[in-house]
Amino acid sequence: MAEAPQDSQIALLAARYVFADELARRSNQARQKLATATLQQAFCGATKCKPENARKLALGVLIYLREGRENATAIIAELVFTPPFAPHDISVDDSELQAALPILMDAMGLKMSAMLPWKLKKEAQKAYGQRRKGATLGILGLGVAAAALLIPVVGPAISGYAGAAALTSTLAFIGGSMQGGMLLLGVGGLMGGSLLVIGLAPVIRAIGVDGLRLELMKLEVNQRLQWPFIDMGGDQAIEVMKNLMALCKEHEETTRHEAEISDVGSKLVSEYRDMIKLYDIAIKRFQGWSEKK
Repeated sequence: MAEAPQDSQIALLAARYVFADELARRSNQARQKLATATLQQAFCGATKCKPENARKLALGVLIYLREGRENATAIIAELVFTPPFAPHDISVDDSELQAALPILMDAMGLKMSAMLPWKLKKEAQKAYGQRRKGATLGILGLGVAAAALLIPVVGPAISGYAGAAALTSTLAFIGGSMQGGMLLLGVGGLMGGSLLVIGLAPVIRAIGVDGLRLELMKLEVNQRLQWPFIDMGGDQAIEVMKNLMALCKEHEETTRHEAEISDVGSKLVSEYRDMIKLYDIAIKRFQGWSEKK
């Protein structure tokens, strides 16, 4: 499986487009079809394909992912946490989402119940809690990986991207040809929470409490989807736990430093401390799984 950033971008674009297209075909709603056109535009722009060939090519990209199962599970983790028609704001029932997911799982060769990702998502949401009232994430709730894909398409027309300008500047710093550097699969990037596996601490601080919560949940779902297919699931859980502990330690040092500089009662310091609590939850959960394997 190629690990180039461009391959990873196209893979996620393909998955998001096929997922939205499948939902639109099943519902036959005009608004969903119009929203799918945005994702088709992004995919065609990246692959230089004609719109009439987009779905066939996108499915071919997903079939290619059978060579790297960890890449496929990362995409599934992205999809179950990503509003399917974002950047457009269209609600879809969970039952419809669950019915549309198997076409992607079949293409990527994932032999598992289509209900499993949603079950793991609910368990993660229960463990990490819900995002704060009034908080926004990405473009209409997108995670950073999915949002970064659409920035060239929707551009400045979408406001409120991922909260702070700090994130935009961080993406630009990491960026270059990787369009934000968010989409390396396997050991790097943000897809499926893998940002947390390699430890891009400045980006993590920039996305804030709710962004970290989302990425931790994606990381958990991604990892748990992989374990049934590998003999060394326990070792993998230990490795993720060690990386999270290293990130948490670095974040604790940053928090102590910030507390010495910022005002007493600083919202920034309070948010940093809330992020440490999320790390603690994740570390304990992965520690538990490592002991069971």
